[in-house]
Amino acid sequence: MEKKSIFFNLPYWEYNLVRHNLDVMHIEKNVCDNLIYALLGLGKKSKDTVKARLDLKEMNIRLALWPQQRASGRTYLPPTYFTMSPKEKRLFYEKMLSFHMAMHLISRVAFANETCQDSKLMIAMLYCKNFFLLP
Repeated sequence: MEKKSIFFNLPYWEYNLVRHNLDVMHIEKNVCDNLIYALLGLGKKSKDTVKARLDLKEMNIRLALWPQQRASGRTYLPPTYFTMSPKEKRLFYEKMLSFHMAMHLISRVAFANETCQDSKLMIAMLYCKNFFLLP
């Protein structure tokens, strides 16, 4: 039995004429997920695992990132250069929250009973204003 691609579960997939093209929305989501999980050091989807670190050791590169055995028997992974400190994580969360709130406001403005031109102007202004929130 041939495995069916998950793309066939998408509502628009049957109407997609060029199916061999990659689905950009899902690729963006996966790339974003991997970056966020790696930066925040969340083990759920992070690619920075013990296995990846053992591969570094096997290739004899990046000695500072090799896994280390502790006296307790647990494996310690030294922080990478892209690992965020708790202070940086808090700042990141605050910026994301303010960005989320701004996007929520934009969506409310866009669907309000104002004229289309006013909504476009307000959305553009809010977008420009919030562009500077991200570092």
